[in-house]
Amino acid sequence: MIDLHSHILPGLDDGARDLEDSLEIARGAVADGITAIAATPHVREDYPTTSDAMEGGVRQLSVALERAGIDLQLLPGGEISLEQLERLSIDELRRFALGGNPMYLLIAGALIQVTAASVDGRLGRRARMCARKLLEAELVHMIGSDAHTAGVREVGLSAAREAVGDHGLGEWLTQDVPRAVVEGGPLPPRPEMRKRRGFSLRLRR
Repeated sequence: MIDLHSHILPGLDDGARDLEDSLEIARGAVADGITAIAATPHVREDYPTTSDAMEGGVRQLSVALERAGIDLQLLPGGEISLEQLERLSIDELRRFALGGNPMYLLIAGALIQVTAASVDGRLGRRARMCARKLLEAELVHMIGSDAHTAGVREVGLSAAREAVGDHGLGEWLTQDVPRAVVEGGPLPPRPEMRKRRGFSLRLRR
């Protein structure tokens, strides 16, 4: 699986506080079956992360991951608030591109990502029902961890993939679409979701 939303870089925002936090998130990601994870620190008024800081953090953490023997590819990115869009130069926006692909930015936009903890119920019944309604409306393209810590907001993509209730759609949300974003290819068609007893979602093309 590929996770295109995390706050794994230490000390840049409200995610990992230090290197040990970052390594703990990384270990959890690998244990969950994730092979690549995008570092997407907040880029907003209260966390005015620069592209220099993000890229430096990616380089330093990549070295730390290798030294720790953690087999996880670290990709660049940023979680950009709408009000920051007009304040950033084109060059800055390209450097914050999701997964290193300048065609995509992580904001409220055309591709919608839901948090794994909402899909599998870790954030409560209301969040889970909202995620299900978005899935039912075919508005979700990816599931991301939004990992901040190793607790409730841990990676957990495999549990969310299982909670979707359909293997094909789960793979599309956690592997196929994220890979297309990273590699710059066309988005693969959404698979039809088989109806299963006890699961309320019914997805169509």
